[in-house]
Amino acid sequence: MDQDYNQYNSGNSYNEPEEQMMPQGHSRKRGASTGTSDIPEAPSRARQKKKGNVLTRRIIIFAILEILTIFGILGYAYVSKQYSKIQRIKVDEKEIQNVNLSQEEVEYIEKGYWNIAVFGVDSRDSSVGKGANSDVIIIVSINRDTGEIKLISVYRDTYMKTGGDSYNKINYAYCAGGPERALKALNEDLDLNIKQYVTFNWKAVATAINILGGVDIELSKAEFAYINGFITETVKGTGIGSTQLQHAGMNHLDGVQAVAYARLRKMDNDYA
Repeated sequence: MDQDYNQYNSGNSYNEPEEQMMPQGHSRKRGASTGTSDIPEAPSRARQKKKGNVLTRRIIIFAILEILTIFGILGYAYVSKQYSKIQRIKVDEKEIQNVNLSQEEVEYIEKGYWNIAVFGVDSRDSSVGKGANSDVIIIVSINRDTGEIKLISVYRDTYMKTGGDSYNKINYAYCAGGPERALKALNEDLDLNIKQYVTFNWKAVATAINILGGVDIELSKAEFAYINGFITETVKGTGIGSTQLQHAGMNHLDGVQAVAYARLRKMDNDYA
């Protein structure tokens, strides 16, 4: 064994490769002993592919976020524009309060239910104030405990007290005094204490139906005989374009045509 050791140190016949004498786990840079330049180890294809996938995902995520941001801005602008079109008529709560109800009755009503009056007016100039009859009168009653919603319709020709001691068709109350007088009449006649309301006109209905894509309605021959005249008047009243219908039977109606259909009554009566 001493002989072998001496042979190695003297540079004789025992010449073990240099790589075998390096510590385990250590590698010498190529060219270090020969004076050549260092050559960095090239990244593997898997590592390059992984980096490419990460970059692609980031680009896609940023693109989606940018698209969502643009849609959000456009959506907000559209909603703001539509919201600004709402006409607001304030009512004096003292004027519409039902003085015939006791405080206990008022608290009982308001604790159990949230009532809102909905008026549909026949204004030809798209206004929602007084001067137009409320041909649609609906009380929206929301059960505060269960969330159940009920819609109660009040026929427009119902003979009721419309202000003071005067009686008339209930739709006249809105025409004479706007939402304030209409609310007061409903509260006094029906033992309610409604404070909030919503009013819509022909244009609002036509616009809503157009947004929904129209409605399919089957027209009788009697209805078809009248509907085109109402379509013409509704176009003038709303400023929304439409077309004349060509036949009775099943028709796909746009917003204006649907409003015209809802106004038909000359061939029978309001109830029919």
